[in-house]
Amino acid sequence: MMIDYNIQDDLLRKALSSATMTDIQIIERDLREWLGTSRKRQLMVTGNEYYADKQDIRLKTRLAPMGNEKPVEITGIPNNKILDNVYAELVDLKTNYAFGKDFIVDYADRNETDAVIEENLQKYITPEMQLLMRDTCADFLNGGISYWFPYYEGTELRFKLFRSYSIIPYFADERRTVLEMAVYHYQQIQYEGTQAVTVDKVEVYYPDRVDFYEYRNGALTPDVERGITSSYLTAMDGEEYNWGVVPVIPFKYNSIEKPLISKIKSLQDAINRLQSDFMDNMQEDGRNTVLVLKNYGGTDFTEFRRNLAAYGVIKVNADKDGGNGGVDTLKVDVNSENYDTILRLLKKAVIKNGRGFDAMDDRVGTSPNQLNIQSMYSYIDLDTDGLEREFQLSFKNVLKYIAMDMRLKGLGELDAERVTVKLNRNMMFNMGEQIDNLVKSVGIISRRTILANHPLVNDVQEEIELLEQELKEQTENSEMFSPVLGEDRSEAALD
Repeated sequence: MMIDYNIQDDLLRKALSSATMTDIQIIERDLREWLGTSRKRQLMVTGNEYYADKQDIRLKTRLAPMGNEKPVEITGIPNNKILDNVYAELVDLKTNYAFGKDFIVDYADRNETDAVIEENLQKYITPEMQLLMRDTCADFLNGGISYWFPYYEGTELRFKLFRSYSIIPYFADERRTVLEMAVYHYQQIQYEGTQAVTVDKVEVYYPDRVDFYEYRNGALTPDVERGITSSYLTAMDGEEYNWGVVPVIPFKYNSIEKPLISKIKSLQDAINRLQSDFMDNMQEDGRNTVLVLKNYGGTDFTEFRRNLAAYGVIKVNADKDGGNGGVDTLKVDVNSENYDTILRLLKKAVIKNGRGFDAMDDRVGTSPNQLNIQSMYSYIDLDTDGLEREFQLSFKNVLKYIAMDMRLKGLGELDAERVTVKLNRNMMFNMGEQIDNLVKSVGIISRRTILANHPLVNDVQEEIELLEQELKEQTENSEMFSPVLGEDRSEAALD
């Protein structure tokens, strides 16, 4: 039975508990589909390939009709394959908009103990994690979903990115957030004697262990060199531990895991083809002028179509009166304005369907007030709203692993529910207007909220500590002088 991972979770869970099939048989069957005919994985691979400039335009050929027969490829004429990768530009644009600036993690501390926990938590939100999240965003835009895997490097908790097409997830809930099992597939180069061969490796993650396999000819065999099965953690004393849950954290682009490429692939292909055809026509001097040969045989319709497409020549007979043969020309002009108009419409459609924005929008140049700027960002902002909700849900799971690590190291009891995570969107804005609105909000909303939305503040807690330090210094300096103007009360003056 073929499984549709988008809508057939109930069937999959029933299959997992079925007495007629073992886990291994289920995984083998699903691997054969996943690596073979799965449309979902093929779309993931296509998204990554299009981002890496591997697009269908590479396969472009010039064909000539052959009547009822299959068209044949024509060689010796211009066949440009121009790649204008607006898809990759859109992925980078959306990634840098959402994660170009460091995302903000804030702990709602209420006392001195909470302040220590907040300080320890910030040590986990490293530049490496911020960079990993940017890479993850690009991956789930290309594939619809991406994954993090927690592990230890020495005594330090780390997270590894699993690409969208490398994981077969087995979810336990309809929302597709809780994993019963996950299968990680990757390829590795090994040597058999002096011959390098590519071997398919498979790791199966359960809550209490990970099993290692090799996948050959559609079947799984235990990977003896890896140890067949293992726990996730090994302490310094050799004691083995497990997370108690499947340690694979999904990060989704949207709730239905629909990749960006599914929305704009046809538009990207049309842009490439349009520009390639335009360049063909510009370079094809012989095609811009059609030759009309007088008193020259050739009335077969198939031959006529083939010669016109391949050689730009029409063969005609002389008139009834026996007129002389000759050559006339029909000039074919290439209207570049038509191409330019269609190209602009296609790129506008990419922005609309891909939910991006045009940095060259006239609204910014003519009247760059905040309302016009927000109007320009409306598409990408709405899309990022959904992306942010998915990110916040996934990062709550990341915080659970951080909380476990903090507990083991005696760094405090982190309450993940009290952590606020939000994107620091990389939006163009009128800074003066934004600061002015925040100043007007003093006394209406909290100082923490004002600082969190201030364009010059990256770390809210650090800014609060700096303000408190400045206030303390100002208070100490004011106490050095008496209320009587000019009377120095400093220790040096008293001596």
